[in-house]
Amino acid sequence: MIPRASAWLLLLFSRALAVLFEQQLLLYAEDLALRDRRPLAALWHTEGEFEVSDMNDALPPGEYCVGAALPGKNYSCFSYIDLASPWHYDLVVDTDARGNIIKLSLRPNPATEGLRPVVRQATPGPHAAITKLRKRTKTYEDRKAGAKSATAAFEEDIEPDNRSFLMKNWKLVLIGIVVYVLMGSAAKKEGAE
Repeated sequence: MIPRASAWLLLLFSRALAVLFEQQLLLYAEDLALRDRRPLAALWHTEGEFEVSDMNDALPPGEYCVGAALPGKNYSCFSYIDLASPWHYDLVVDTDARGNIIKLSLRPNPATEGLRPVVRQATPGPHAAITKLRKRTKTYEDRKAGAKSATAAFEEDIEPDNRSFLMKNWKLVLIGIVVYVLMGSAAKKEGAE
């Protein structure tokens, strides 16, 4: 008698815990043109499993923005879809490793009768190996040294030019003087006339 009673107590205790951790997810369809929000269905979420109840078969066909309300969270307009009766849709529920809802999506599926919850767990993607990158910036001197190394064989024969500015650029100075004299003489001729 005692083992049977403890089994019943254990069963009742597990059901009570399941009810405590059970959450209701209310789906609604919002007509964006009319700003009218209507109930679509209710889902009960228990430890990674979903059960659909209270389907709204009286919803007129048309384009709706489907959202969901969970205690403490609101998933507004997670799918914009053309709803029609009879229902042939999958409700894709993406969960993390702890069973928390990350993302919801509603998609048509002609092979489905009604609204079928499809639970997917997020899988971690590949991690790239971390390598420290060294940032090296070249300065003008580094570039200049690199350019000199390529022409080092030719630099040995070149002697530095130690001439003065006038000796290096006498042609430019001469052109400037000629232009100045011509402009001055043209101005004198205009003044004389």
